[in-house]
Amino acid sequence: MSVLSNTLNQTLLLFLLIAAGYILVKAKIIPADGARVLSRLENTLIIPALVMGTFISNFTVNKLSEYGRLFLLSFALFAVILPIAVIFARLIYKDSYRRKIALYGLSFANFGFMGNAVVLAIYGNEFFAKYAFFVIPLWIMIYLWGVPSLLLSDDEDEKSTDGGTRVKLLKKLKPLVNPMFIAMLIGMIIGITGLGDVIPKNNFFLGAVNQTGACMSVLAMLITGMTIANTDILYILKNVRIYVLSAVRLLLIPILFILAFSFVPQSSIIDKTFLTCAMCAISMPLGLNTIVVPGANGKDTRDAAGMALISHTLAVITIPMMFMLFEKFVL
Repeated sequence: MSVLSNTLNQTLLLFLLIAAGYILVKAKIIPADGARVLSRLENTLIIPALVMGTFISNFTVNKLSEYGRLFLLSFALFAVILPIAVIFARLIYKDSYRRKIALYGLSFANFGFMGNAVVLAIYGNEFFAKYAFFVIPLWIMIYLWGVPSLLLSDDEDEKSTDGGTRVKLLKKLKPLVNPMFIAMLIGMIIGITGLGDVIPKNNFFLGAVNQTGACMSVLAMLITGMTIANTDILYILKNVRIYVLSAVRLLLIPILFILAFSFVPQSSIIDKTFLTCAMCAISMPLGLNTIVVPGANGKDTRDAAGMALISHTLAVITIPMMFMLFEKFVL
């Protein structure tokens, strides 16, 4: 019941924020292009703060030595999920832009806002520390590959044959020069060098970073509502591709995980901690970066907003269902 109630609570909170964003635009309190302005704020300040704070707290020598196995297994899990994501993204969407949005959504679930709430509710603070470290490789892949290659890349630049090898290389590296990736590098340096331990916990800088980062999901869902306000709602509700994508993310990937590890005996490597962390990370709905990152650059985010709306609605049913199957057949 705790899984169901906490999933429902998080979903209701998200939908209240979506509704608020929708009403603010429809009532013309916020201009129609407000979503793009707020998306830029997310991209340049709030998400970088979230990423930096996450790495300062979790990317430390002590945690790497203590949970190094979880770190490697998280990368391995991503490597297994990625081909599945690629296959279904290609099957569901034909045009390159929406295919990249789908690929990002299938590769990275909402393991932060939704995942954190579920983990804290079911397993408590002690286990949450392990989970927060387990998802660090996913954060790395998001800002090393997901955001620059899928959400920020320009299809025209990729197709362009102008310039030599150096020019092409610079075009490919250009998306990496963004506030989120730079914040990740700074957070990594502070965390791994131990500077984060030297800085007092009540330090103004860390407080500002953490409190700013905490706004990420709230603002993302407001942006989702604002995007939906500028979209034909029937386009979202009648878009079969969004439902199929949500089903792959919420049902197929977790079920494949449960089936695979129902036959694998637990050991010192594949233990309960890894299995539980992995299940919490992969059973969540589609992530929110697909809205705020392209939205900041004026790209079409209708499908991305639909993915957030539909997948978070269905997650109220699928998350408790997947955890019930997981506890019965894997643990």
